[in-house]
Amino acid sequence: MRIRLLRPPAHHSISSEVPDAIRDNTGLFPPLGLMYLHAWLAKNTSHEARILDAQAEGLDAAGVVREVQAFAPALVGLSAFTHSLVDVHMVVGALRAALPDLFIVLGGPHVGRFPDESINIDGVDAAVPGEGEMTLARLADALDAGGDLTEVRGLLLSREGETVRTAPAEVITELDGLPHPDRAHLDFRRYFNLVGSRAECATLVTSRGCPFRCAFCDRPREPYRARSPRDVVDEIEEIAALGIREIYFVDDTFTVDKARARAICEEIVTRGLRISWAQRARVDILDGEMLRLFRRAGCERIQFGVETGTDEGLAALSKGTTIAQVREAFRLTRRAGITSMAYFLIGCPFEKSRDDILKTIDFAIELDPDMALFNVLTPFPGSPIYCRGVEEGVIDGGAWPAYLASPSQQFRPPVWDRHLGRDELFELSALAYRRFYLRPRVVLRNLLQIRDVPGALRKVRAGLGILGMKKKAPPGPPTAAARAPDSRQA
Repeated sequence: MRIRLLRPPAHHSISSEVPDAIRDNTGLFPPLGLMYLHAWLAKNTSHEARILDAQAEGLDAAGVVREVQAFAPALVGLSAFTHSLVDVHMVVGALRAALPDLFIVLGGPHVGRFPDESINIDGVDAAVPGEGEMTLARLADALDAGGDLTEVRGLLLSREGETVRTAPAEVITELDGLPHPDRAHLDFRRYFNLVGSRAECATLVTSRGCPFRCAFCDRPREPYRARSPRDVVDEIEEIAALGIREIYFVDDTFTVDKARARAICEEIVTRGLRISWAQRARVDILDGEMLRLFRRAGCERIQFGVETGTDEGLAALSKGTTIAQVREAFRLTRRAGITSMAYFLIGCPFEKSRDDILKTIDFAIELDPDMALFNVLTPFPGSPIYCRGVEEGVIDGGAWPAYLASPSQQFRPPVWDRHLGRDELFELSALAYRRFYLRPRVVLRNLLQIRDVPGALRKVRAGLGILGMKKKAPPGPPTAAARAPDSRQA
């Protein structure tokens, strides 16, 4: 059987907590989830699978149809993201119209968050709400053999308007058993990371799941599992052999297991691998010795979720960290010679005035990371903050269901606007970017980090975007403040 694994276009993405000027210039990463599916199918089945990355190829829905028709698959698997749901609907509709006998299965982060809504998309035959490697292989085998799809574990099926849930799929506990993605299958020169230091960048995941429970996180709960240091470094070696010199570890938190993180670095050093890499970490799972080892092993950047500038705010967000730990982590990271990035949230429930948010901006400038992102808090369904917002009437509980049922690019995700209106929150986000990045020392620092012409052009575009960021958000649905005057990634 021929299988096409598809990342749909993102031409009609909704506005999110990340300003468009930043989102549109941050980079394009390889479709790692599809690459794992491709590798699993290649190792464990006789099916012929190919990945089609419509975003890297610059395809619209019509272009996707042409490419799919040329390959003539029996099954297409789409990776769906909530912010680009409009494009998912357009592609599914176009494929169904052109290829009525094609079996279409939906997977990816959107399905994990909204399984019932996903299987109800017109034209979708099945949905996979969890890890897809084993489920997709079994689905392809069953379709090829004319078997009973209800016997395939981990599926949602649509049967005469009814949703059929098959038995849950097994959780993949031994991640070392997953075959490594075949990065030569895609043109890796198409992928880049604005904040990286090399022209090409690979992504790599060393663990799945997250043991932490931040109040703004909407990710489905799954157990934390990790790959062995040897298996991780084997994959790093494969990446280096392709000529790629930069890797972004996309684990939710790379340093959950400090001993394993150290062992990965020691293995990189032992093998003499010359490669730079970046990671996401928590401020409370680091020390000076570990950071020095990170640097010796090639770590060039660490991205921290700081979120806010007060201990009270961190407690309200269930971060489990303190401002003292934040300051110490950035001090130690700077001393180790590692670049830092900080994520901040604008418009949290405990920020009751403009001055409260200005204090977070001031703290970001005081902390002085090499890079910072200021996102307007967007409570997504499934997160504790969203549930609280609906209960208290701050968030319209019908807004997201309406978008999921009939997605439109004009949809504006609700924000926490009890104290400050939507426009003012986005104006403060724009102000944060201008105050942080337009300081002369930061401009010079970013210029000195440029190592190639494409990277320079992308940073110039991003800089011009920051200069031109609108002071007000585009029109959206009625705000919570308008409804109740007494009442802001995965």
